[in-house]
Amino acid sequence: MSYQQTMLQYLADIRKDCATLLGSANIYVFGTGAVAALCQSALRHEKITPVAYVDNDVNKQGRVYEGRPVIALKDVPADATVLIAVQNPERRNQIERQMSTRGGFVHRHVFLGAASGGRQTDVVVA
Repeated sequence: MSYQQTMLQYLADIRKDCATLLGSANIYVFGTGAVAALCQSALRHEKITPVAYVDNDVNKQGRVYEGRPVIALKDVPADATVLIAVQNPERRNQIERQMSTRGGFVHRHVFLGAASGGRQTDVVVA
């Protein structure tokens, strides 16, 4: 499977997973990279608009990404649904630990990007 085919399949999988989010109006996307852009595309296809993007990089906080503000995790409400949109599994684990320490989130959905020519998508609901 080519890289383009892999990415198209990955995007289709994210869109399918978005069906679980249709009832939530309090969605935040953690990340501002390529996987976050794919996630945004899938959300847009399902007519879901995230409230904001979350990033640990203070240089990105206060800016706009994909038409939405970029904020710190501390600014996300406790009842939010947070989509972790990162490609690096180590980074994803770090973010999950950070979220667990803060606690209080209703759902944490994890979308992993394509790696090593393969595709993996995990959805974690806490």
